[in-house]
Amino acid sequence: MKFPRRKPSIGSVLATLAELSLDLPRKRALFSVAGLSIVAAGAAITFVFVYGTKAGQVPPPNINLSLAQNLANCESGASLQASQCYDVVMKEYFENNSPESLLEQFRLAMEQNGQVRRDCHQVAHAIGRATLVKLGNISDVFDLERNIDTCAGGVFHGAIEKMFRPDNDVPADEHISLSEFEAKVPTLCDQFETANLKSECVHGVGHGAFYFLSDTGRSFEVCRQFPDTSDHFSCYSGVFMEYDLSGASIKDNASDPDFPCDTLENPYRNPCYYVLSFRLVDLGILQDEIVPICRKAESRAAQALCVRGYGIFYLAHEALAKGYDPVVAFCETLDRTDSRVCAEAVASRLAAYSQGGEHAMPFCTEFSSNYIRGRCFAYAADVLRVGHGINAGVIKEECGKYLEGRYREECLKAI
Repeated sequence: MKFPRRKPSIGSVLATLAELSLDLPRKRALFSVAGLSIVAAGAAITFVFVYGTKAGQVPPPNINLSLAQNLANCESGASLQASQCYDVVMKEYFENNSPESLLEQFRLAMEQNGQVRRDCHQVAHAIGRATLVKLGNISDVFDLERNIDTCAGGVFHGAIEKMFRPDNDVPADEHISLSEFEAKVPTLCDQFETANLKSECVHGVGHGAFYFLSDTGRSFEVCRQFPDTSDHFSCYSGVFMEYDLSGASIKDNASDPDFPCDTLENPYRNPCYYVLSFRLVDLGILQDEIVPICRKAESRAAQALCVRGYGIFYLAHEALAKGYDPVVAFCETLDRTDSRVCAEAVASRLAAYSQGGEHAMPFCTEFSSNYIRGRCFAYAADVLRVGHGINAGVIKEECGKYLEGRYREECLKAI
């Protein structure tokens, strides 16, 4: 039976762009986002660290050790202290390394240590905080990370934590006030020309809001300061991601996997389900159980967003780290709808990763279904076109560059 070939709608692509840069989950309670981006100018918030021998504390970094070893030492402590330890490690390494060199060491650390891979996004946040301090210009942070896009935008997200409070000596417990957010947010992300970069910025504001306000309701008020209501989804999802990754959601409810999404109505429910996979992984829920949990959501839109978020935030990074085959095999175990969503989600993240077809297009060829391959190609192409401003002619050239034979023709047809 042939299925009609439909190109993904611009609305669905823009929704995906809201979280394209997000990455690996936090296994423990800490954080500040996956998503998308960050923006700020300024320097760093000074955290107070107390190191010692008490249980749960972490040792100070040792510059003679590899980055992987120091990050592993951070993981030996309590989660909040580990998060603070990341900041100290990055500060130490930036005294002797360029941002580019540190990012390369970080990639090596992920290869060497599974825990670092799992906490990839949170570690990238610390890199972002330190990078903004080092470079002093958010544009330079974007230029540095644009072609690397490490850990789902975690570098960008960490940088936004420095945007509202650029003073070096602001104590961590002196939170930004709601009035401060409301005064700065409306035009904060207008400087970014492409949909993807603006969406990352907006998402990062949501992260920053919860990071400083520690209250979802007040954070939503911050999000509503964006005059364009189409930005609210990205911002709300940043709030929920920070809520999950900080450990607050599990502290509030450790038994209901759908919490708090199943207690909400829109406009909050859908962005909550979009990032629910962070909570599910933190709860130790296995891969085969995640999509069935997503499918228990009340609306079909929430179900699809939940599956899509899992593909973007987790499966895409598994594809980069372990190869395409296991991820394709998993996607193909799902029913037709979820298989298509899974393929599109991973392809969208891979397209954003390289801002081209280098990873996404070969990934799409691995699917046995002509229908899924077509949707996969089309979605990746629209992400490049809508999110990154790449014209169709250039995207078609990518098809020819990375594909041959019938796959090249399928790719060209899908654009």
